[in-house]
Amino acid sequence: MSSYNHKSCEARKNKWLLKGSHQMIKSLREAVFYAACFILGRASNSAIRLITAAPLR
Repeated sequence: MSSYNHKSCEARKNKWLLKGSHQMIKSLREAVFYAACFILGRASNSAIRLITAAPLR
């Protein structure tokens, strides 16, 4: 247990988080954007289908 140095591990993790957080936020924003586009696309497709199917009924 003494061979494991918690402080250096924490410092390394914090450094990695600082380095990676900006990249992660950027990719997270892109993921949210693509998810929104996908959901809106699906919603508009079903809306168009409903509108075009309504007169046929």
